[in-house]
Amino acid sequence: MDIFTPQSMRSAKVLFFRGLHYPISTLSVTACFIILLLSSGCVAAPAMSAELNSVSAEQEAAKQAVEAVLFPSATPLPATPTIIPADPPPSAIPTEVPPPTLTPTPTYAYGPDYFPSPINPLTGLTVKDPTLLARRPLLVKVTNFPRSVRPQWGLSYADHVYEYYIADDMTRFMGVFYGRNAKRVGPVRSARLFDEHVMRMYSAIFAFGWADDPILERLLVDDLRRYLLVENNDNCPPLCRIGAEGAYNTLFLDTTQTDDYLAGRRTDNSAPDLTGLRFETVPPLSGHPATHVFTDFSLVSYHQWIYEPASGHYLRYQDTDPLASGEKTYAPLTDNLTGEQLTADNILFLLVPHEY
Repeated sequence: MDIFTPQSMRSAKVLFFRGLHYPISTLSVTACFIILLLSSGCVAAPAMSAELNSVSAEQEAAKQAVEAVLFPSATPLPATPTIIPADPPPSAIPTEVPPPTLTPTPTYAYGPDYFPSPINPLTGLTVKDPTLLARRPLLVKVTNFPRSVRPQWGLSYADHVYEYYIADDMTRFMGVFYGRNAKRVGPVRSARLFDEHVMRMYSAIFAFGWADDPILERLLVDDLRRYLLVENNDNCPPLCRIGAEGAYNTLFLDTTQTDDYLAGRRTDNSAPDLTGLRFETVPPLSGHPATHVFTDFSLVSYHQWIYEPASGHYLRYQDTDPLASGEKTYAPLTDNLTGEQLTADNILFLLVPHEY
């Protein structure tokens, strides 16, 4: 796992997630963008690079000072006082009194078990509508190819976004919607094998277009099937076709209407246990600060993130032509729902061995 944080990261929190940890900064956009890199015997691992800078001695000292407060020794040694004679003889060498040691302010904020309302346990931040936290997270599968589907809708409203390779040189997104709603998310596309694991991890509702039989077999098991949201004749809204009849990539989800639909079909949509994340007020000194990160999934699918100090966000740029044409070409990836460029406060890369 690689954790990239900009040198000038401003107000930030640290998230510990079942053994992983990464910074979460104060945000009004996507909290975390998770890039899943699958390696197997038949698919070459994507290339990943970043402009890195070493951690300074001052940063390392600061890190050790904070850790001393957050993780004190189980049996701390008592301090040995320095005794200064009240009236030392003239010939005595005066004892030098060391300057006082400043105790770092604890950086703990929320988690892994403490999330008072209205704190979102997926971001550690306050939500405007606390009633949204009384439901299950909602996963939505969003396409990234063909390029004509861009700009997509609604991803900037997700708390977490996953991106991973699916097949035929292409990637696809999965948005995790919990603390905020989006009037339109999509185009919604089909499921893949990896989605079952994300669905179980969040105890979530999963909205997707359809799936091949081997994938449906994994999703239509007794403990998951009741939480699936797939297009049929009686679930528009919230899952509707918008566009020319018979056209492709026209399926969209309105997350503001999902709760009512689930209640109507008597699906248990009560909030699951989402504890496990730990948030702090400063990012970890991971040793890998980066202001420019790029990933080449294939000759067709590649992208880059560029850190913008003024906003404190990473800006997403997406491929516009295949690499086979000779040179990478990028354009800002925007959200059709807002008209603004897709951004992330945190980018987490996971390199995962894969067999099928």
